[in-house]
Amino acid sequence: MSASAAAGIIHRVASVTDRVILFHSAAGKGSIVLLDMLSAQFREVLCVFMYLIKDSYLDRYIAWAERKYPNARFVKIPHFQLSVMVKNGSFGVKPNPKQKVYNLSMLANKMCAEHGVAWCCFGFKQSDSLNRRLMLRTYEMGGVNEKTRRFYPLSEWKNGDCLAYIKRHQLATPIRYSTEQSADMDIGSGAYLTWCRQNHPKDFEKIVAAFPLCGALQHDYEQREKQNEKQREKQGKGRRKGKVPSE
Repeated sequence: MSASAAAGIIHRVASVTDRVILFHSAAGKGSIVLLDMLSAQFREVLCVFMYLIKDSYLDRYIAWAERKYPNARFVKIPHFQLSVMVKNGSFGVKPNPKQKVYNLSMLANKMCAEHGVAWCCFGFKQSDSLNRRLMLRTYEMGGVNEKTRRFYPLSEWKNGDCLAYIKRHQLATPIRYSTEQSADMDIGSGAYLTWCRQNHPKDFEKIVAAFPLCGALQHDYEQREKQNEKQREKQGKGRRKGKVPSE
């Protein structure tokens, strides 16, 4: 982790503006870290939260952030993926071929224009993927894109760095719904849908109401997991008996 690099990137932008937009996922570790950092350096941090369903369990994270950071303000907008789902009829949504499709960059430009804010902050990290690593390394200080007025303070961080920062500063604990994934509302993931059904059943019902095929996706995932668990138990018994389990 390069804490000094993150601070340098933030100070670079703070030298030219006192208001920024942060695309905030509510319960994501990167978002939690960034809001804590940005709130100390900017007069106002406008947090844009993109939702798939309204009024979910994620709202309590937003409420916590608003209480902790008086200079943070949240704006909730439909997730850009919703436009793609409606256009294509994904997850059982009624298709609308005339639906305009948005992407993250388009929404960022829209939010900047509507709120009169020049700079947008994102939690992208070089460790996220090869494409992000190649992209971020082309920017000033490894995280400032002067042309598009986007900046990425966590460019050199890893997930473990974010978790360590959160623990050290006693911030909200990010959600983790499987060993590999955390935070985002991923309705295409059986692991996420099962976690949501078990922990937030009312929100799961909202998801299925909005995206009907998610019910079947969750059911199929749960059945596969039960079969896998039975197989693991069978193999464990075979090892304890000194036998090689059958295929």
